[in-house]
Amino acid sequence: MIKNLYNHPEIYARVFPVDEEEVRFFATLAGECGGPILDAAGGTGGLAMKLAPAASAFVIPVDSSSTLLRGAPAGVVGDLFSLPIGNGRIAFASSRLFGYAYALAQDPGAQSRLVMELARVLRERGRFALELALAPQPHKLQGIAEHTQIGGELSYEFQYLDIIRRTDFGTLIHTTITVSDRGDVYRLQAPLHVFTAMGARAWLAQASLCVTGFCASYDLKTHTQSPPADCLRGVVLGVRE
Repeated sequence: MIKNLYNHPEIYARVFPVDEEEVRFFATLAGECGGPILDAAGGTGGLAMKLAPAASAFVIPVDSSSTLLRGAPAGVVGDLFSLPIGNGRIAFASSRLFGYAYALAQDPGAQSRLVMELARVLRERGRFALELALAPQPHKLQGIAEHTQIGGELSYEFQYLDIIRRTDFGTLIHTTITVSDRGDVYRLQAPLHVFTAMGARAWLAQASLCVTGFCASYDLKTHTQSPPADCLRGVVLGVRE
């Protein structure tokens, strides 16, 4: 029997662990802004719980899954398209899964509303760091699979499946994550939006969110004005104008 990965936060946390490099990365950026901090699509709240002491700030993890958030003390169950946060409250916003949130909006109006909501809760000159799927030619990812052995008997495979459609900002692609752990199989199927660098800039600019650069990994030493050509994921840095 294949189980839904979203219903098993203990497995989800092992598949998407929060390492010290990520915490240092977000804490350094957040340190320039103060708090509160929004962790959008915060999953189990793992990043938020480590980021709060590292950045000396209050961190609010928001996710649509109450099951994933049940172990996060400050977790807020909410819709990223209608955030349960007041106007201009957030000094810094982070997200490790923002591309999935975009893809879940199946119409252009909702896709725009996602960035409008981010801009609404950010203070003027508030900053953001969002992990997005990036590729110069997103449609060429169809059929590519990545296999990772996490440790012991836990492994997962991420696969780009069929293309749903091309958009003004990149390509919408069906993806699947299949996790195996001691004979148990967990699966997560969801659309993912893969942006071009220009598309990411244009999408965010709709809400006066200005991109200041890209990082190919959770390391500020990789900061550039454009992502490397072979980059499949990257962190987009920017500011609310």
